[in-house]
Amino acid sequence: MIIQAKNNLDINKDIIADYFSFKSNRISAHKVFIVTPFYPSDQFLYSGTFVESQVLCLKKNGIDTKVYLCSPRVPLLLEKFKLKWKRLKKINKNYIRSGVNVDVINFFSFPKNIAMQISIWDIERKLEKLVKRENPDILHAHFAIPTGIAACLVGEKMNKPVVMTIHGSDIHTYPYIYNCLYRNAVKYALMKADIVLAVSKYLKEHAMSIAPEANIIVKRIGIDINLFRNEEREEKKESVIKIIFVGNLIKSKGIYDLLNAFAKLCKMITKYQLNLLYIGDGPEKKALFDRAKALKIDQLVILLGARDHGEISRLINEADIVVLPSYKEGMAQVVIEACACGKPVVASKVGGIPEIVDNYVNGILVSPDSVREIVNALMKLIEDPVLRKSMGIKGRVKCEQEYDIEKNTLDLIGVYHRILK
Repeated sequence: MIIQAKNNLDINKDIIADYFSFKSNRISAHKVFIVTPFYPSDQFLYSGTFVESQVLCLKKNGIDTKVYLCSPRVPLLLEKFKLKWKRLKKINKNYIRSGVNVDVINFFSFPKNIAMQISIWDIERKLEKLVKRENPDILHAHFAIPTGIAACLVGEKMNKPVVMTIHGSDIHTYPYIYNCLYRNAVKYALMKADIVLAVSKYLKEHAMSIAPEANIIVKRIGIDINLFRNEEREEKKESVIKIIFVGNLIKSKGIYDLLNAFAKLCKMITKYQLNLLYIGDGPEKKALFDRAKALKIDQLVILLGARDHGEISRLINEADIVVLPSYKEGMAQVVIEACACGKPVVASKVGGIPEIVDNYVNGILVSPDSVREIVNALMKLIEDPVLRKSMGIKGRVKCEQEYDIEKNTLDLIGVYHRILK
């Protein structure tokens, strides 16, 4: 493998030295269990794609990874009443995706995460059996709850080091709902993990407020910048402006704020034909379309449903502006993907988003729950193609410097090596 520093890209020499020491000194490939509640499947194409990208990069770099997807066991007859549970039941207990073998750990669960303690215990019990049988060197859990807690319990019992990546809702939401047990459980995981990897500075600060003595560092996962890159579009109609949203169709993603802003723009702008695409599925899909009909813009709004990574890259490239008006985020993957494709972004200034979007440099930050600010930001970008192009170029440069998954995975391998010394 040849590692080069391109442009002003600074590669940490200690991490590279650790990586090559790891490659040259190992007797056999270290085995890493990836334990995650989210991973793509035929039923949930966009679930945990960031975990999959990291796994593929780890395998490419010689790490023996085994993926365990922790998926709720569907309660009896519930699948007849809710689409999500019906789809969960259809996930195979073992499947292969992009050459990676994925084993599913079905755990006991109630809707809305009631009785989370039982869910954690069920995952712990089953994971312990797998650890005894397979004897991995490292447990790498994604999300503090429920998988991180279960992995820490097993790691402590079986004397296995635990790496835990925290992503967002596991830190900024779950510790503050239902009761103090959730907060205490998350604190336990943060304290017991050998090292906690926060995907943003914001998330690290939030986690430190829960467990000040925890060993937490910022380690971004990144994206495949070769898959997500700017592709020249042929025969682009300058009179058409395409706006795109990618994510779960839930209220907290600001999907109605975007729709209402788009409706206002359609009345204000006559020079361009505007189109709005939603990529993703979720419980608000039908209500969102009904709202578009009520606003009389349903002919201009398309709900495409979930799409795989390759198609998302193509669709982002076909768009002019990417919008993510979320109320809460850890590290918004789609914002990174949009920047990598050279697209300007309009996104809420929440969570880790301001670490990706430099205001008026590679995108425009807006307040959450503000239709007016979304309208103003989109209006500015729609009317200024030079600004759109400039922001897109700067976004791509930032992704190459900070969010290249190849570089960031070498960093992760260095972490693995250090905790095994």
